[in-house]
Amino acid sequence: MKQIQHPYIVVAGVMGSGKTTIAKILGEALGAHVFEEEFEENAFLSRFYKDMQRWALHCQLFYLTQKITQAFSAKDILAHRPVVHDAPAGQDLFIYAKALNRLGFLSAEEYALLENLFKLHKPQLPHPDIYIVIRISDELLSERIQTRGRIFEQGVTREYLRALQDSFDAWTAQFPKERTFELMADAADIQKSPTDREAFVNDIMQRLAVR
Repeated sequence: MKQIQHPYIVVAGVMGSGKTTIAKILGEALGAHVFEEEFEENAFLSRFYKDMQRWALHCQLFYLTQKITQAFSAKDILAHRPVVHDAPAGQDLFIYAKALNRLGFLSAEEYALLENLFKLHKPQLPHPDIYIVIRISDELLSERIQTRGRIFEQGVTREYLRALQDSFDAWTAQFPKERTFELMADAADIQKSPTDREAFVNDIMQRLAVR
């Protein structure tokens, strides 16, 4: 079998599910460039958690443009080395913006604006060789968010997290099955267990192999 030379891997999951940890582990294993979600640069994020209605659009515009910019940079890097992307360009639109729209924090017109921006750039974005989809229970998700201790996240409601999970399930159900790897976070502790981590990396290596 022949390995894909410079794979483009995207890691999809809701906040607190472990995307960054997974991306870094794969980046090290593959010698890949890792694009992380740079939440510190989002000047609207802390304001958003205080007033979702006021800052939802600003926050989502930031993340959407950040991910699109990263995806375009990935196209150049893929000519020389693998890339692992901590959340693909459409994730914020189809998970967060969709959930915020359903909860009434983002209007239909605002959602359409974000969607049109994504559609404008989508044809030029690189196509993932594999989608890593992180499934996690509501209970473990809440525990991880509390444990990582980001002050602005501590007031996140169960209703919001459930809306994110529902949007995530609907979005990832559309991923091509042959290029999707589902990671059950409640069953495998990739961060703390060397055995689970090694098994995960080996599984991904096998998925990337082509005949």
